[in-house]
Amino acid sequence: KLFRAVGARLGMLSKSQTFQSPGSTVRSNYDLTNSAPLAAIAAAAAVPFGQLRLAFEATYERTMGGPGVTVAGSEGDSQSLGWERQALQMKAAVGIALSTFGGLVVSGITGYQRVATTIDVSDLARLASERLSGLTAGVGVEASRLTPRVAARLDAQRMMGGSLVQTQSLRD
Repeated sequence: KLFRAVGARLGMLSKSQTFQSPGSTVRSNYDLTNSAPLAAIAAAAAVPFGQLRLAFEATYERTMGGPGVTVAGSEGDSQSLGWERQALQMKAAVGIALSTFGGLVVSGITGYQRVATTIDVSDLARLASERLSGLTAGVGVEASRLTPRVAARLDAQRMMGGSLVQTQSLRD
């Protein structure tokens, strides 16, 4: 029996970062903070083959609005910079059912991920916009029948040999 699902979710994406260096100028030492609403859409399909299960999933996320990145300089000045994040993740998994209790399935996962972060240009903090993409591999555990209406899943994936493209004049 083919399982299909389409969904959407809203959430918050929150980031903070500290940059410190031996320099004494505003550009040498600063803190970043940002929180932005996040919207995501996802589609999934899975089909069982006896004890095995083959699954596919795609997710797209995008921040929407928010105050941007606040950069606080070492001399007490601060500036808000426009900030946006988009992410696309596609993955395929082959799993094996370990028990009928709770529908426990352990899977091997492979996929592709692309994350683009766009930041306004500023003299206070020279931050590069960037795009990270690459193939991923990992494992997952799923309990699809904890109760008739509750399931749980935990995935761990690592990007293998990804590529990072940054703003030409602001690269790390």
